[in-house]
Amino acid sequence: MKSLKNLTLAQVYPLVSGDTNLNCCGDPDCGNFGIEPAPTKHSFKGRGAQEKRLRAAMSDVSIARGVGRYKITAEGDDDLHRETSAFEFSGDPRAWEDGRMLTCQHLRGNAECGVSGRLLSNSAYKEEQNRLWTQNGALEGPRCGNCGTGYLEAPHEFVFNGANGTPSRSVGRKKGSKTRARSVRVIHKPCKGAPGARFTVSSEHRRQQKRDDNLRILAMIVNGNSLHDMRRMLRTPRGETELGMSRLYDRIFWLERTLLAYERAQLTEWRAKVERKRIKDGKPYTHTRIAHDDISINVNWETRTDRRLTQLNCSISADIRSGYVFRCDVDFDPTIDPLEVVEEHYFGSTQSVNLRKKYRNSDGPFTAPLIHFQRPTARFDEPALFASAIGKLHRFIYRTDKAFDAADLPLSSDAKEARSDAERRAHEIEFLRDKWFNFVKQERDGRGSFQGIMTRDTYTKAASLACVRDMIPPGKMTLGGEQEGTMGRVVPHIFREDILDDRFEWAIVSFNKEASSDWIDQRKDEFHESFDAWRKAYPELDY
Repeated sequence: MKSLKNLTLAQVYPLVSGDTNLNCCGDPDCGNFGIEPAPTKHSFKGRGAQEKRLRAAMSDVSIARGVGRYKITAEGDDDLHRETSAFEFSGDPRAWEDGRMLTCQHLRGNAECGVSGRLLSNSAYKEEQNRLWTQNGALEGPRCGNCGTGYLEAPHEFVFNGANGTPSRSVGRKKGSKTRARSVRVIHKPCKGAPGARFTVSSEHRRQQKRDDNLRILAMIVNGNSLHDMRRMLRTPRGETELGMSRLYDRIFWLERTLLAYERAQLTEWRAKVERKRIKDGKPYTHTRIAHDDISINVNWETRTDRRLTQLNCSISADIRSGYVFRCDVDFDPTIDPLEVVEEHYFGSTQSVNLRKKYRNSDGPFTAPLIHFQRPTARFDEPALFASAIGKLHRFIYRTDKAFDAADLPLSSDAKEARSDAERRAHEIEFLRDKWFNFVKQERDGRGSFQGIMTRDTYTKAASLACVRDMIPPGKMTLGGEQEGTMGRVVPHIFREDILDDRFEWAIVSFNKEASSDWIDQRKDEFHESFDAWRKAYPELDY
């Protein structure tokens, strides 16, 4: 089988989105740390290339040392090997690698740096960071319709402008009771007079009337009570009615949003208080010590007949001194409908743009499938994304047939048309998955997930650490965690400015998981003895 033509670094290098670039050298001791590739600076081709390179190095020291010099190579991972045999490659299949490694070539002494890492999508990282910062949209809040500024981002820029939907006192009201508005009008002061600057916000909390009930729900959630226990607890005094499950979920989600917003406000106030104290005392904030670790959890899938589990990874960051958990983020996006995402990005007018890209080399123009970090679905676990989209259509067909069989009726014309359309869409998605992307099939491909889809753990971890960075006061920080490859890939880039300002320490702990309990107890005793001796030797340090 033929292979696709080689792609250069300049052709595939991901765009930089925001202040963080995940695609450069991650070694703080290297001259390329935080420096993007500059391929035009180091590419000398054709006749006399060796002489041109030598002259450029003699005239510019940075070129001689290799500032901005990188190379890319195929990753060579079997899971990333693709064989495309669709569309323009039908009858002439091509092999290609769905990933690239970026290797630093800056000189360190007489040898090249050699630090390498997989190319990632900066835009996918920014999307994941926004998802985690807004808690899957729960903390996004209302926004100005003109400029897009969120109320929670700058509440001082908004003013209230009266109430909407005040019900009549004469309808369904007790005598002497006060009516409550269903919503309020808000104006964004900087955009006053512009279309969308004046908008209405519904008062969601107006139905959460009993504060005591909300406190009891919260206590039962903390203590691990079941949903049915909560429903029984919230019955009327006569026991006549019971809260519906949907209503109970509404109250739980309302509590979640309220408490998350309260936490965000308290952390913002804490940051401001620490900053004021720093300015007053003229001393930097001593420092925050953060422990980071991963926890894997297994969750059920949607169907009752399929009781197999799927694994999700949680990135957890906590304060070492107090034990306060800053973040607990899961590599799963519940706001995504896999079918909608696949059809939006890979069908219709967007198909040609999001499937392939045109390039040019010395032999002329050619096309190649987009690599994973170039695709709009780079943030997700793409094999599972396509499998879930196909599974959703198959479940629709199954449920349609089952419903008509249960009623002992033949399929109606509308049902036949909807069923035929679902079969066609499922076939098109399956064709794209198998013939174009050639995703490695897994056992879970026959299952559909609960609402949402898994994200790539690397983006979730990078976004989680970035959120922790933004939640704590600026100052010196120590991050402690287990030795793992994903941390090494993202930590130097997320905390780049802190590293350059000498305000960041990273303590890596490795574990001997085959150690016996007696050996562990012995080492613990030795550690406590040496630690106590160290504390007595340095009493001025606050540990």
